[in-house]
Amino acid sequence: MPRLLILDPSYATFTGHNHAVNSLLIEEATQRGIETTVFANVLMTRRDHVVPAFRPFAYGFFPPNSLEALQAAYFIGMKFGEDLARHVQPHLMKDTVVFAHTLNNPLLHGLAAWVASLPAPGDIAIRLGLNLPPDFRQPRQELALWNAYQYGYASKLLTAVAPTARFYAETRELQSHFAGFVPRPVEFRRLPLPVMTEHANSPRSDDDRRLVFYVPGEYRTEKGHAFLIEGILRIAERNPAWLQRIRFQFTSIFMPDEVVATLARHPSLFEVVVGESTSVERYWQLMAAADVVGCVYRPFEYARRASGIFNEALAIGRPVVVSRQTSIAAEVAADGDAYGITVDFGDIDSLAQGLERLVETYPRLRQGAAAVADRFQRELSPAPLIDWLFDTEPAGNGR
Repeated sequence: MPRLLILDPSYATFTGHNHAVNSLLIEEATQRGIETTVFANVLMTRRDHVVPAFRPFAYGFFPPNSLEALQAAYFIGMKFGEDLARHVQPHLMKDTVVFAHTLNNPLLHGLAAWVASLPAPGDIAIRLGLNLPPDFRQPRQELALWNAYQYGYASKLLTAVAPTARFYAETRELQSHFAGFVPRPVEFRRLPLPVMTEHANSPRSDDDRRLVFYVPGEYRTEKGHAFLIEGILRIAERNPAWLQRIRFQFTSIFMPDEVVATLARHPSLFEVVVGESTSVERYWQLMAAADVVGCVYRPFEYARRASGIFNEALAIGRPVVVSRQTSIAAEVAADGDAYGITVDFGDIDSLAQGLERLVETYPRLRQGAAAVADRFQRELSPAPLIDWLFDTEPAGNGR
């Protein structure tokens, strides 16, 4: 029986992005008769197909001192290698596929050292996602450059002992970036995400002339919530009547009380959905009820990174508003701006112009989003990734 071992050190709860990705992969692989185990963080609870194993996480900041950063990276890699030997190695057999979709460079070093220690490293297939850019959560340029060098060094060590290793990235920008220092080709493909399409095609009411502009997710600076709220309030001061065509809907996950109070003072502009009601099912209900989805992210964090919210919105045919100089803005442009409006992050005049274009061109944008929904659904399905992991992808389907 073929065997898939998924390494995910940041899988620590049965909710969120990592859980969604791993659950889809388990389900698809199991249906194909592939024995699948996910090795998760030690904080995880053991259950079918899930084994707590890893002490380090893939996320986090390195210390500001360069020597301390190097020491931290060494200990992360060493612990990861030890955890691999203890928990994963007993599950190895000939023709096993070992897959990791979210590793940073210290973890990649630990993986390379562990593979080199195996009696027959060539008997396993290594498949890796390069989805954390070197500057991920690293505001210091010298640390980002050091990370980039270490990614290249670790990937060379790995491919020396596992020459059939394959790499992919989930944005074109990451693909291009890593191709500069990874010794093997880096392919493009999306990580799978669950898409609920039950209400996606519900028609808008002709009586409701206001667009529902949905801004999902946690209240975080890089997600653009503060900029959007400030910009909307200032635009409304200039021309209150114009904004009556749009209603902005936010979820209140980790939103400061003072921000919630500010939004509550403007009920004609804003609606706040309390965090307790944003279950997975409720999230998709809100997405389906929206006319447009906001992904106005800060470019520093999203110049190369993917956005699950962006992918999910397009998978159910919802237009988007995005920030320029991000990977998702590049994707909108590559599709001829058929389903998205781009604005300059931090520029309120640009935001005002973008919202005006949104109102004026909405029917065209909605049609453009509907036209790509099937493609996004296919690409977010776990099937193409499982095909790639086991080299069963039909010829010509690589991206």
